[in-house]
Amino acid sequence: MLFLFVVGCLELGEQEFLFAKAKEMFQIVALQVGFIDVEQRQFLSYAFRGNVPERDGILAGLYMLDFMVKTGKKPTELLKDLFAKVGGEYFYDRVDSPFSGDPAARKKIIMDNNPKTLGGLKVTELVTVDGFQFRLEDGGWMLIRFSGTEPILRVYCETRHGDKVKEILEDGLRVAGVK
Repeated sequence: MLFLFVVGCLELGEQEFLFAKAKEMFQIVALQVGFIDVEQRQFLSYAFRGNVPERDGILAGLYMLDFMVKTGKKPTELLKDLFAKVGGEYFYDRVDSPFSGDPAARKKIIMDNNPKTLGGLKVTELVTVDGFQFRLEDGGWMLIRFSGTEPILRVYCETRHGDKVKEILEDGLRVAGVK
């Protein structure tokens, strides 16, 4: 089941255009369920078994609208149901930082720093499959990875503590030696 409608537009003007078009296209549904607050995530999308093999934001939105109509629930009510099943919400953010020098040297800096805590949360494990993912005691994580196309380091964070996201990201930049 899908509980989020995700849009990958980067510019505010593009978002406003898309929202206006969505309201036109789904006029009848919009009257039944009200306007949907859409969350932007540049890279996050969904794939659905038995449909197109690519990840599809439009299909995700249609499933969301269909689910809302069938259940008669608002997105906030669906999220409450989801959190009751999976144990609460997580908070996410990401920062990108340019870096100079050899990526291998930067990777060594990350490994040598080996933090015990990030944002005041204990690091429980380091996974190095696709970058450097530091798993945290609350079930969240912080990931440092390098762009494959440009000299940019990306630091991602997901945690149950919304008030710690910024601090975890800043710690990640320090661990990577860019702050």
